[in-house]
Amino acid sequence: MVRRKLEIKKIEDESKRHVTFTKRRQGLFKKAKELCKKSGDEVAIVSFSLAGNMYAFRHPSVDSIVKRYEATEDNGAHADVANESTESVVEEEELDQLEKETEEMVNKVRDIAKDMVEKM
Repeated sequence: MVRRKLEIKKIEDESKRHVTFTKRRQGLFKKAKELCKKSGDEVAIVSFSLAGNMYAFRHPSVDSIVKRYEATEDNGAHADVANESTESVVEEEELDQLEKETEEMVNKVRDIAKDMVEKM
């Protein structure tokens, strides 16, 4: 079965556009995280929603990545620059633990909100 090419165009319905933005942002950040874990690359992604909310993924930090980028641009070449920081297993484990804790907290908040709505 051959996949057809879909036309890429702006989604007119604002709520559908927001849902699409959220899903695609989550997918993009997931891929960035996988790239960091599997290859040890340094990645920074910054995205702004139409509402003006900022969402960012960075590993290890935006500052170190921007400094490396600027150093590369200043030299006029896109060669490898000495790695300023190395990804450690501890950082990776801490990131995983924080993500689990965040997910648990979000689920608790949802449950509390659900209970409050049911009581009304």
